[in-house]
Amino acid sequence: MKMLDVLKTNSNILNAKLESSRLYDHNGMKGTCREEDLINVIRDCIPECYGMRAGQIFSQNDKISKQIDVVIFDNIFSNYFKKDSSAYLFPCESIYGSIEVKSMLDKESFNQAIENIKSVRELDREPSNCLDVTPIRHLDLSKQSFKYNEDKLNEYVNVIFAYDSVSEDTLIDYIKNLKYDYELLPTFIYVHKKGLIFSKVYCDEDKSELGKKSYIGMNHKTNNNYTISKYGEDAITAFLFY
Repeated sequence: MKMLDVLKTNSNILNAKLESSRLYDHNGMKGTCREEDLINVIRDCIPECYGMRAGQIFSQNDKISKQIDVVIFDNIFSNYFKKDSSAYLFPCESIYGSIEVKSMLDKESFNQAIENIKSVRELDREPSNCLDVTPIRHLDLSKQSFKYNEDKLNEYVNVIFAYDSVSEDTLIDYIKNLKYDYELLPTFIYVHKKGLIFSKVYCDEDKSELGKKSYIGMNHKTNNNYTISKYGEDAITAFLFY
């Protein structure tokens, strides 16, 4: 079976779970249900070394993030601390990224998700490059003898996952009106019902038009725009692939 077939199968499962969660009248219960469903489906698509729980993230200089819906953390070398029965505390060094789950992405929930992601991206941690094979193993190679990528490779990956949203044009206006540096903004914004994925990119032309001659990448210091991909029914498959 091809990897794409597996992702499509999991996409169908997640789609069915998202639809069934509409039966809950209470918004809090509906949101919790969708967070758990998303975690369960992603869990089947990635190795066990990636953990996923709700909680807050802290740094060595005593800064702490806001409450995060889904924290993606290292489940092998790192530890975490239980805050209460349903939330945990994670050292930022153990974090790969986060997901903010929203039932309806409107102005209020969009700004809340942006603030939550900003609180994660502002946490300082030591940079890591390709010589850090594991958190406890670093290859001590001479720059004179070997050429290697010295770029920072431990960027946070931060995602907004929305079941539905306001119109595409309104979302674009939300993004254009953001006052923060792109370094602090989400890596991806996904809207399930509309089949949309906004990806943070570097754009070397007119930034007033989203997605014009752009280059996707993880260098958040150079990214300066978003591009829009319209996947339709294949949106969840594309999201899981990302």
